[in-house]
Amino acid sequence: MRHKNVIVLYMNLRPEGDKKNFPPRDQIPAQILTEELHTTAADYEIRCCAFFTAIFIVLRVDLLKLLEQDPSNFTLGTSFRRFPRSSDRVSL
Repeated sequence: MRHKNVIVLYMNLRPEGDKKNFPPRDQIPAQILTEELHTTAADYEIRCCAFFTAIFIVLRVDLLKLLEQDPSNFTLGTSFRRFPRSSDRVSL
C-alpha cells in the first residue's frame, strides 16, 4: 500500500490469553476496543471515535514534522520509512 500512498493501520486484537500466535496482541488498542464492553452501542461508538481521533491527531503531527523536513520529496509511502520512533512521538 506504500506505493499507492495509502495509510494502513494494522492492529492485532486477538484475545489476551492467545500467546502462541504471531503477531502478538497489540495490548493498548485491544484493551480499548475489546474489553469492558458492558455498555451501550452509543457509548462504544464514542469510545471508538475517541480512540481513532487520538491516532489521527498524533499521525497528523508526525506527518507535518516529516513534511517540514523535506517538502519537495514528501509522499506518504516514502515518508513512513523516516517515521519517528514511538519515543519521539507526541503523547496526548
